[in-house]
Amino acid sequence: MATSRVTKRPDFVLVVKEKNLPFLEQYFNNLRALGLDFANEPGQTVDLIFIKVFISKEALAHFSELYEIGRGESRVTTVFYTEVIFRHIFPTPLSDMPLDNSLERTEADNIMIVDKVLQNARYGSKDTEFGLSNLISMGIVETGYPLHDGSIEQDGMNIRSKLYRHWSNLRVTHMEQPLDLIFRYFGNEVAFYFAWFDYFNIMLVLPSILGALVVLAGLIYVALANPAEVREICETSEVLCPVCEGWPGCRYKEIQKFCALAHWSYVFDNNFTIAFAVFMTFWCTLFITLWRRKENTLMMRWNCENVVEETQIRQAYLASTTHQRPNGITGEMEPYVPKICIVLKYSVTIAACTILLAIILLAVIIVMVLKILFTEMCQASENLYLRSHSRLLTMILGSAVQVTVIKIFQLLYRPASIRLTEFENPRTQVDFDNSVLYKKYLLSFMNNYIPVIYLAFVKGKVTTLPHHMNFLTKDSCQPINCVVSLCIQLTFIMTVKTFLGNVFNVVFTKAKLCLRFFSKRYAKRHDRYHPSREDLPQWEKEYYLEPLTRYFVLSEFSEMGIKYHDIYWVGFLCFPSHTDEI
Repeated sequence: MATSRVTKRPDFVLVVKEKNLPFLEQYFNNLRALGLDFANEPGQTVDLIFIKVFISKEALAHFSELYEIGRGESRVTTVFYTEVIFRHIFPTPLSDMPLDNSLERTEADNIMIVDKVLQNARYGSKDTEFGLSNLISMGIVETGYPLHDGSIEQDGMNIRSKLYRHWSNLRVTHMEQPLDLIFRYFGNEVAFYFAWFDYFNIMLVLPSILGALVVLAGLIYVALANPAEVREICETSEVLCPVCEGWPGCRYKEIQKFCALAHWSYVFDNNFTIAFAVFMTFWCTLFITLWRRKENTLMMRWNCENVVEETQIRQAYLASTTHQRPNGITGEMEPYVPKICIVLKYSVTIAACTILLAIILLAVIIVMVLKILFTEMCQASENLYLRSHSRLLTMILGSAVQVTVIKIFQLLYRPASIRLTEFENPRTQVDFDNSVLYKKYLLSFMNNYIPVIYLAFVKGKVTTLPHHMNFLTKDSCQPINCVVSLCIQLTFIMTVKTFLGNVFNVVFTKAKLCLRFFSKRYAKRHDRYHPSREDLPQWEKEYYLEPLTRYFVLSEFSEMGIKYHDIYWVGFLCFPSHTDEI
């Protein structure tokens, strides 16, 4: 393939093995006919060819109109377009930077256009032989990616460095987000995610303050009023049948030993929490209403009210479909899947999702069994500390194990939802994305909230007579209610899971990035000179960056939705619970 001498920054980069270049000749010829140009660069640290892709301005304008990607004509005034939507108390130098109305396309739009062209170009004579995704899946092309607009070390010289200094930096976490610049550089999907994240954190300020005041009021009320519910536990001389019946060394436990838990139970389960629960129900409704207002404002500001959905038939659908029928409108022959095949595939998917939900439920039962065994071991122990704090230790340990199980299942159901959707093989990309979203959200919701539902509505509801306990009735909240256990579980889900997940993502990504660079750097052993990462050209340096999957932002949106439901559950479960009868 001839090499062009082009000095501007590439619009896209394809990474190919040299032996595969002859297979791509027709693909590149078709792309040249569409207005694209190429330049080859051998890799300095890997035995690969980096093909820089350039698109002309005329071709960019043509495909922008063809694919309906770009700003088009704005229906809003310039005054509205440049105004600040929500003024924060900590603005950054990028806060007042107006969105340039003269630009027909943003950097993200240009990348989408080039990607569309690469995905639709033919590399063979058959109808199914087209698209960069097929070339990557067949191993002819290693990977393909767009380039950033420069290095982060070029302070203020490009959008990437500006965002790194004034946005993607721990020192400016408290400052206003430059949403317009994020939209211009990353596109509307990423920009709306951070707009939601920003709005979510601001709206949580008032519930956080009121929640702290409710807890403080509960502490003061318990300390001064000494309510009857607490006195019944702290002043009784009765004993409780132990869970560890049948174990050597098992003793009856005085109910007074639960006095501390009774105090904390009333702190989180009193008359003040009724008002807080009512407030949270109104807050959730107000939250959605105000977010829709902000979302509509941003959609008008960024001129993306009418997003064009990807209704083009998927390549995988074309490749696997053997039946054809005439289109009812155009009369042309088009592929289709018989209804019986669709029903069978969806039946398999429903069965697989049911099995995954059953596995999640089984994990909850296993954790329950472990908690019962741990409680029995503690109560039958000779250690005074374990016997005295067996209930609290069981709550904390059970919540920690449950959160660990939730994180492990996240690694299971995310790829499973994609694999099941690939088996269904929807016709268009929109149908494919929606199907993945539904599965991910369903499995994520049940994974997070089956343990909470069990604690709130099932645990402790099955009672029996003394000395007649079975394994199920041993898992109870007696002699107090399950409020403390529920609070610990929600605390682990809302804080520890999120914190550990973020730490793991950062550490894992950094470690994988370093391992990927050094493993491929020394793969080219015949070279005497191995340049450092800083000396590499931009296209090879960014080859070692972590690839962004298609559903990365979708997964983050799903997690934020789950966090919103966490707040909803806090309000829903704040209504006082009745203490289980002894």
